[in-house]
Amino acid sequence: MKALLLTLFLFFTTLYADNFTLGLQHYNLKIYSKAFEEFNQCTTDKYCQAMIGLMYQKAQGTKKDIQKAKIWYEKAANQGDLSSMHNLGVLYLNEKKYNKAEKWLLKAAQDGKGYTPSIYNLGLIYLYGWGVKPDYQKALNYMQQAKSLGYEQANAPITWLNEQLKN
Repeated sequence: MKALLLTLFLFFTTLYADNFTLGLQHYNLKIYSKAFEEFNQCTTDKYCQAMIGLMYQKAQGTKKDIQKAKIWYEKAANQGDLSSMHNLGVLYLNEKKYNKAEKWLLKAAQDGKGYTPSIYNLGLIYLYGWGVKPDYQKALNYMQQAKSLGYEQANAPITWLNEQLKN
């Protein structure tokens, strides 16, 4: 019965939905190969591009390929997708390409009004001195921005940074 309902649901949504919506439905149902097919039918759309990048990054519906993930994320980022900018930044952080990481995280952070995880990661860059001279005040500013936007992970670094700056 469950399989029949799923089949009927997919059949009727196929009649009325676009490729991104179908891809997202398949993705949420963990039917990754079908999701990957759908996203590849709308490759000019930034959200489809972002999902293709994610699927290459996580080996969902395709082989893991970080280089292809970066290509797709960059396409989406160049169209303004903040999560793709962030994901590019994190991939570059993992590769220790700190200048590129900072560039993409700054774009995603958009002066503290953008993607909150990027603001937090910028704080980490300055806290740990990844590719830059450690700057606790700058790190604290980013962490406070992230916290003000509801990013609870920033609490512990804020406490530590405040202690360091008192000394």
